[in-house]
Amino acid sequence: MIARAQFSDVSLTDGQTVTWSGALTTAMARLPLARMAGTGLAEVEVISTTTFRECLARDEDPWQRVTALRAAAGPLVLRARLDLLTEHGGRGADVLSPDVGAAWIAELAARGIAQVVIVDPLLQRDRLRPMFLAARRAGVSAIGVLPYDAAERRTNAWYCTQAAHLVADGAERVMLRDEAGVLTVDRIATLIPLLLETLRATPLQLHTRCQTALAPQVVIEAVRLGVAGIDTALPHVANGASVPSLTRLVRSLALLGVDAEVPDMAGVAEADAELARIADAEGLPAGAPWVFDVALYVHQLPGEIAAQAMDALTQSGQLAGLHAFAEECARVRAEVGNPPMVAPFAGPIAAQAWQHYSGMARYAELQPGLRRILLGAYGPVDGALDRGLQQRVGALEKIECKSLEDIRRSMPLLDDASRLLAHAFAANPSSLPRASSAAELTYRPASPWDRLALGLVQRSQRYAFLSVTGPGVDIRLHQCKE
Repeated sequence: MIARAQFSDVSLTDGQTVTWSGALTTAMARLPLARMAGTGLAEVEVISTTTFRECLARDEDPWQRVTALRAAAGPLVLRARLDLLTEHGGRGADVLSPDVGAAWIAELAARGIAQVVIVDPLLQRDRLRPMFLAARRAGVSAIGVLPYDAAERRTNAWYCTQAAHLVADGAERVMLRDEAGVLTVDRIATLIPLLLETLRATPLQLHTRCQTALAPQVVIEAVRLGVAGIDTALPHVANGASVPSLTRLVRSLALLGVDAEVPDMAGVAEADAELARIADAEGLPAGAPWVFDVALYVHQLPGEIAAQAMDALTQSGQLAGLHAFAEECARVRAEVGNPPMVAPFAGPIAAQAWQHYSGMARYAELQPGLRRILLGAYGPVDGALDRGLQQRVGALEKIECKSLEDIRRSMPLLDDASRLLAHAFAANPSSLPRASSAAELTYRPASPWDRLALGLVQRSQRYAFLSVTGPGVDIRLHQCKE
């Protein structure tokens, strides 16, 4: 008998990253999470490698975020995502070493994380195996990621082989992760049954994005086929480059008579209402569906990068050039060996393609992240590298990944949690964020005057003179050129 599918929530990680550009502070995040506490959701993802980076960018302690959200979550099972490949390309930190990864998982477990999604887009077994073992030792459930790619070379047999490897190496669950949102109903009709047959008793989860607007249909069919878990988000941070809306998905499944483990939707609605209040107070947009476009199958950019690219095209008035940009993304990707279009590969590929699309001579400048790919810093990729580009960057100097003991020696005055942040994100140890006070972890909405002032400042660079007048209001901003 097929078990009923359960729903996980990624509103506080992927949802707010792509919809609100990562603006959800810890104080904000506590409010919807507290409303989700009694809903019966299978799990809620509260931190990811991307969220760590967002916290550091606004001088917020990400470890404190985990602890604070654990306190607000009640009985909910909390999940984290750990990427084994870094994006900064710092010396010795392209790949997290086994003991550094194990220390990261132990820190998460100590703060109440029960599940860890472990991502190595190159699926290197010698890197993944120690992470699964570390999770088991820490008492954390390890979810191995199977990245989805629409390329023809990725056959059903290939996916089944990789899924079997993940289980053999210690993954307790497998997540088919489609960050570009390019899965189709036709593809999963053959792929999902074979994966389920391969995995047998190991649960299969699905994470797919809505860039092509096909994800809700794909998810419904996946539930029919027997997928055990589905990643969703609250409506305010769903759709677009995010994951499907839980609310709309549950309604659709009910209309179609498809059985699933439905959480308490009244609590889900309350959690979304909290997000709506935050969005209104902070001037943040609500998630909205994108229209279908085949360009997405060409560039295959993951959610966060796809959202940034669409914003850049829209803001520059070049949305009509989406297909040309997509073709350049595909061309750059092919020239650097067709790596998976996820972090840390997709960002520099998109940035390089944008330079070319914007008129710069091809490879007049080379993105630092692209250099790391060409050097093989993350490991071998599938395709052939452009020989000219490879000769341009030379050979990779042999660099051993720094061990935890190396990091401790280089940062003797810090605790391990701080050392991990400085190492993985190339952060200055002396400028790591301090823990916030209890008052700072209490969300206070911006006043109408605060929002007005912020809006004016944001717009002021576009105008030589800007004025707002009304009852009791007379504000004038004048740009002075020196």
